[in-house]
Amino acid sequence: MIRNILHYLDLNLNILRKRKLVQVFLLLTSIFTLLILVVLLYNEFINENKLQKYKENLDNSSALFKQKEIIKDDYATIHKNLQDFLNSKDTTYLAAYYQSLENLNNNVNILLGTVSKNESLTAYLNQEKINLIKINEEKQLLDSLISVQKNPKNKIDFPPINFNSFDYKDILNSVQVESYMLVDSVERKGLFSRIGDAFSGKVDVQKEKLNVTITMKYGKNITTGNIEEQLANAFKRTNSFYYNEFGQLRKKLNTTESFAENNYAILMHSEFIINSINKALTLFDKTSRQNFDNQFKTNSSIRRYTIFGLLFILFIISGILILLTYLAFNYENRLLDSKEKLRQNLNFKNRIVGMISHEIRSPLNILSMYLKSIFNNTNDPSLKESVQSIQYTTNSMSLMVNQILEFSKNENKKLILNKEQFNLKQNIEETLKNLNYLVESNQNQLLIQSNITNDCFVNSDKIKLQQLLYNLVGNANKFTSNGEIKVGLYIVNEFSKKINLLLTVEDSGIGISQEDLNYVFEDYYQGTISDKVNNLGIGLGLNLCKEIVELFEGDINISSKINQGTKVECSLFFEAN
Repeated sequence: MIRNILHYLDLNLNILRKRKLVQVFLLLTSIFTLLILVVLLYNEFINENKLQKYKENLDNSSALFKQKEIIKDDYATIHKNLQDFLNSKDTTYLAAYYQSLENLNNNVNILLGTVSKNESLTAYLNQEKINLIKINEEKQLLDSLISVQKNPKNKIDFPPINFNSFDYKDILNSVQVESYMLVDSVERKGLFSRIGDAFSGKVDVQKEKLNVTITMKYGKNITTGNIEEQLANAFKRTNSFYYNEFGQLRKKLNTTESFAENNYAILMHSEFIINSINKALTLFDKTSRQNFDNQFKTNSSIRRYTIFGLLFILFIISGILILLTYLAFNYENRLLDSKEKLRQNLNFKNRIVGMISHEIRSPLNILSMYLKSIFNNTNDPSLKESVQSIQYTTNSMSLMVNQILEFSKNENKKLILNKEQFNLKQNIEETLKNLNYLVESNQNQLLIQSNITNDCFVNSDKIKLQQLLYNLVGNANKFTSNGEIKVGLYIVNEFSKKINLLLTVEDSGIGISQEDLNYVFEDYYQGTISDKVNNLGIGLGLNLCKEIVELFEGDINISSKINQGTKVECSLFFEAN
C-alpha cells in the first residue's frame, strides 16, 4: 500500500522534476530548524540561568525562614530555662539559660549576616521602608542587654541618645500682643447734687486701667493671657517636653532593674529585629516563588514547543527523504532498464549499420572500378568530365560509408594516427582536386591559397587529413550555393622536428547562428538551419573534425554570421621527415 501511495505521489507531484522547489523548501526548513535550535539554546542557557537564580532566592528565603524558626525555638528554650531557674534556683538551669541566650545571639548574628549578603532581600527591606540602621542599633542594644544579663556589673552600651532642643522660635513667631484701656466713666450729676456730695466729703473720680493680652501657639493649641500667665505656660511646656524625653531614657534604663525585666527586654529587642526582617522576607519569598513559577512555566513551554516543532520538521523532512529515496531508486531502476534497452538498441543499430555499410561498400568499389575503366577507354572530354564527377561522388560515398562503419565499430575506441611518410602538398592538392567537382556541382567556386613547397614531406596520417578536408569543404559546400569557398594552407612555423600548418576554410553561405555555434562540435548536432538544407547527413562532420584536429595536436575554431558565411580555422602539427 505504501508503495502504491509513493507511486501515486510520483505520478501526480513529479517531485524529481520539481527538485529545485524541493531543495528550496528543504533549505528553508533547515534555516527554520536552526532558528528553533537557537531559541532552544537561549532557553537552556539564558532562561535556565534566570530560573537557577530564582531557585537560589527561594533556597535563601527557605534557609532564612528556618533560621527564624530556630530563633523562635530559642525564645521557648530561654523562657523555659529561666522559669526552671526561678522556680528551683538550680544553677544548672542558669547555665542552660546563659547558653540559650548565647545561642539566640549567635542565631540572630547569622540571620543578619545572611540578610546583609543578599542584595535582593536588602532591596526588599528598603522597599518596605525598614531602616537597617535602626535594626543594627537594636542589635547593639541586644548585645549589651545579654552582656548585662550574664554579668550585672557590666553597663548597657546604649546607642547615643540625642535630645531634641525645645523649638521655641515658632512659638515666639506666633506671639501676638494686644493692648487696650479700661475707663470707669462718672455719672453726670446736677449742680445741687455735686454741692451736696462736696459737703458730705464724697468725690467722684474717673478711673482708667491699661490691660496687655498675649496670644501664643503651642503646636496646634492656641492660648491667650497676660504676661504672667503666658510665662507660666511656657515653663510648663518646657518641663513637659523634657519630662517626656527623659521618660524614654528611663524606660530603657528600667529594663535592667531586674533579672526578669532584663530578659523581657532581650526578647522584645530580638523580636523587633525578627519582625522587621520577616516583613521583607515574606514579600521576598512570595515574589521569588512567583518569579520561579512563571520562569519555570516559560522554560517548560519553550522546551515543549521547540521539541514538538523539531519533531514535526524532522517528520516532514524524513517523509520527503523517504519519498525522494524511493523515487531515486525507482528512477534508478528505470534508468537501468532504459540503459539495457538502449544497449540492445545500439547493438542492433551497430549490426544494421555495419551490415549496410559493408554491403554498400562492395557495390561502390565495383562502381569505382567500372568508372576507372570507362575513363581510361574513352577520348570524349565531356564524357571523361562526367565520369570524373561520378567517380568523386562514388569516392565521397565510400568515404562516408567508411566513416559510419568506423564509428559503429569503434564507438568507444579512441582514434589514433596511422603514420606514414607522404608529400604534404601533393596529398592536399589531390584531395582538393576531387573536391572541386563536388563544389562545382553546387555552382560554387573553389579558391585555394597555399605556401606549401613541393619538397615538404611529413610523417603522419594522410587519410585523417583527407577526412578533415572532405568534411570541412563538404560542410561549406552544403551551406553555400552560387558562392565561393576559400581554402588557405599556410605553414606558419617550421621547427627541426615539427611543422605547424594553418588550415582555413571560408565560405559565403547562409552562416550559423550564435546559439548554434556553442553546440556545433557536439555529436549528431545539426542546428536550427537543418530544414533549409537538403541532404545534410548524420551530423558527424564537425565533431569528427575536432577529434581529427586534436589527433594532430592542434585546435579548431569557428566563426560565423547569419547570411554572411562561415570561417573555420585549424592549427595542425606534423612530424617533419
